[in-house]
Amino acid sequence: NITVVNYIDLLCPEEKINEVYLRLSNCGISEEGYKALASALRSNPSHLIELDLTGNDPGQSGKSVV
Repeated sequence: NITVVNYIDLLCPEEKINEVYLRLSNCGISEEGYKALASALRSNPSHLIELDLTGNDPGQSGKSVV
């Protein structure tokens, strides 16, 4: 189970990341995906500057968690 922050660490393992831009528009992220993303961001605080989730379907509870 890979978290957003772990994925970023895999992309740049030797660099200190100061700013994180997550552009996830039109990725087919569902309500469950929104919940998982919110959980990952809560448990692994980062320097999130931008989170773009346009074009995804958060469902009713997904809207409230992110």
